[in-house]
Amino acid sequence: MAEMSAIMLPVMINKLKKRLDSANEVLLKQYGLSKLHLLYLMALLEHNEGMTLKELSDFLGFDKANTSRAISKLIDKKYVQKRSQGELEFKYKVELTSQGHEVASLIQAQNESANQQIVALFTPEELALLAKIGSKLWQYLENEDA
Repeated sequence: MAEMSAIMLPVMINKLKKRLDSANEVLLKQYGLSKLHLLYLMALLEHNEGMTLKELSDFLGFDKANTSRAISKLIDKKYVQKRSQGELEFKYKVELTSQGHEVASLIQAQNESANQQIVALFTPEELALLAKIGSKLWQYLENEDA
């Protein structure tokens, strides 16, 4: 295979995302979840103190309406719960329930296994460079959102 040109980066990232998504298909189907729900579960697992809908929307780069719909479905399935902030009922954070934490942990373990297959392709030097590149991309994406 010839060297990949920089203009093929979006294609490569999309193919990599599809490969990683396919690792979760069985678990998602088993628990009645979609790929979109997976993102919310992983974000809430990462932020175990809970997040407001705005924080969650901003973190994932989705609009609040889509976040609200996805979280409502996760609440219905008992994977997520609302936790009031103070006396105002409309001010709340969402957090994983114990059932949601269990499912998110299973998915995280599945993701780590799939990630290890990818990591195994690289030398330690290449991984260090990839981490540096990933950090720059993350900074760019965060600045883009501001």
